[in-house]
Amino acid sequence: MAEPRVRARPHGLYFSQTDLTELLHAFGDPATTTYPTSTQNRTTSNAPLDTTLSTLDELLTTFILETCHAAAQSASYSRRAKIKVDDFKFVLRHDERLLGRVLEQMWKERGIKAERRMFE
Repeated sequence: MAEPRVRARPHGLYFSQTDLTELLHAFGDPATTTYPTSTQNRTTSNAPLDTTLSTLDELLTTFILETCHAAAQSASYSRRAKIKVDDFKFVLRHDERLLGRVLEQMWKERGIKAERRMFE
């Protein structure tokens, strides 16, 4: 499989500003840790800088695209046209924490599906 073509990306955020702000808050950004209880009364002093949000958005987008391209390349080495979950596991095999998190989410999803089947 050939290297994917570089395509010009439109300017602006791919992820919503609230998603990026919540992600920063989850990782302990001191600028976002003192939200009021009401989401409507957020003050601008607690909002992260626009450059921080755009940089985080660019990093996330680049990581996701590169991971998907690497998974597609792994699938093409296996002579498959479709990407499987195992291709993503193969790409993430060197990062133990990230692979563990992915496997944990997959395990939780299977548990939720099994519980739904029990109720139906």
